[in-house]
Amino acid sequence: MNSAPASTAIWRSTFQTLRQDFHKSAEAFPALRHVILQALDKEGTIPPSLKREMRAAGGWSEGELRGRMERTDAAKDSAKSSYFGWLELNNPAKRSYLFGDPAGRSKFEYLAERAWLALPGSINGKAQAYALRITPGATAADYWVAY
Repeated sequence: MNSAPASTAIWRSTFQTLRQDFHKSAEAFPALRHVILQALDKEGTIPPSLKREMRAAGGWSEGELRGRMERTDAAKDSAKSSYFGWLELNNPAKRSYLFGDPAGRSKFEYLAERAWLALPGSINGKAQAYALRITPGATAADYWVAY
């Protein structure tokens, strides 16, 4: 009978423990919510109704999953770069919001960091592998909620 390598068994055990911890946390903080929005402007304005809901829920934590594409001065010549102009207008930033009880957000961010660090691979390797969806400087929770 073949057995799994030790590293696979360790990963499986870690994954199961994290999964249980996420479930317990979800039960402890059932009102915690997560939303990903496409920014409609450079400031990343949140719709007023959502902002009121997030404030009433206990506040929010936010992260940028993908920054808005900005054109260089050379690419601003519309005759030479109409595609880049279209892309800049149609590729707004993506923002991630975790909202609800501050203790619940804290717990989720802690678990998200543990989960991100537990994924196989080096920190730099994982950041490079997921670079298309995550803005440099993002937190472990940002990486986790993007997927």
